Amino acid sequence: MKRLRELKLSVNNRRRLDILRNPKEYYQVRLERERHSRKFKVKQNVYKVNVKTLPFRDHSEGVRQLLKRILNDVKDRMECRPDDYLRLNLRHPSLQSDIWFEFTQSQNLDENLVLNKVQAVQQSKKEFTLTDGAAELELFHVHYPQGRGGNQMKHLQGNKETFKSGKQSIVRILNQDTICLARAIVVARCHAQKPDCKDSKEYDTWKQK
Repeated sequence: MKRLRELKLSVNNRRRLDILRNPKEYYQVRLERERHSRKFKVKQNVYKVNVKTLPFRDHSEGVRQLLKRILNDVKDRMECRPDDYLRLNLRHPSLQSDIWFEFTQSQNLDENLVLNKVQAVQQSKKEFTLTDGAAELELFHVHYPQGRGGNQMKHLQGNKETFKSGKQSIVRILNQDTICLARAIVVARCHAQKPDCKDSKEYDTWKQK
C-alpha cells in the first residue's frame, strides 16, 4: 500500500513538472466567433478555453501559473492591447449559472482576480473546482480604435459609477433585501406603462407611482 502511494506521488510529481514545462499541452484554445461593427468601429471576438485534468489543488502555485499562461496566451491571440476591454465567463457543470467578470481593461484581468472570485464561489459550492477537466473559460474581447474623432467608447474609458448615475436610461435600485428580481420587474412594468404625452393627467398619475 505504501509502495502504491509512492508510485502515485511520483507520477503526479512528474505531471506537475510536465505542466510547468509544457503548459500548452493542458489546455485548448479555440476562436468561437468574430464580429466587426462598422457603425461603432468596434471589433469583437470570443475565445473558449477548455482545461484538462490537473494534478494540482485549485489555489496552488501550479494552477496560478497555468491560469496566467492561459490568459496571456489568449490575449496574444486576440492581439489585445493593455487598454482593450475583456470579459470572462467561467463555466462548470456544478454551477447553476456562469461565474462572470464584467468588462475590465486587459491589464487588470489576471490570474489573481480570477482565483479570488473562484475562492469566494467555492465557499458555497464545495464541488466546484478548476482541476477536474470540466471547467471552461469564455473570453470576450472588445477592440476599439484610438485617436481623435470617431466612437471612442467613453462609457468604458471613464468612471463607471459616474456613467451609471448620469444615464437616464439606467434605474438604480437601492435595497437591503433579497428581492432584486421582483423590484426590477415592477420597475420595468412601470416604465412600459409610461404615457406618451407628458402634459396628460395619465402622465402625472404615472409619475406618482
